[in-house]
Amino acid sequence: MKINLIVVGKVKEKYLRDAIQEYAKRLSAYCDLSIIEVADEKTPEHAPETVEARIKETEGERILAAVTAHNKGREHKAESIYRKECY
Repeated sequence: MKINLIVVGKVKEKYLRDAIQEYAKRLSAYCDLSIIEVADEKTPEHAPETVEARIKETEGERILAAVTAHNKGREHKAESIYRKECY
């Protein structure tokens, strides 16, 4: 089984990075884990909701771009099922 974990931002704390590495090592016996990091947007202190919404939209687009790049040319199973059921 292959698991692709897409995360926003980088983990800065060393103890957390070490824990993630250890967990990934343990999972490697059961699956192929890949962690894909996309850049995060800096959120200003006390940002209005419109700014936060725009930041979330930008980060969402980055996640979508990462998924698209990773799955280039492959169709998602869910999309395939949806097409069969709806068309």
